[in-house]
Amino acid sequence: MKPFVVAARADQGSDRLLVLEQELSVGADESVRGGCGSL
Repeated sequence: MKPFVVAARADQGSDRLLVLEQELSVGADESVRGGCGSL
């Protein structure tokens, strides 16, 4: 990830940012498991 981008966008809506971070975390977990195939 790019922490400086996250920090720069933090003022645009932290709730939206948290949702994005959660989605990215889930996506990363799925890709680690080979999730694209399992979906």
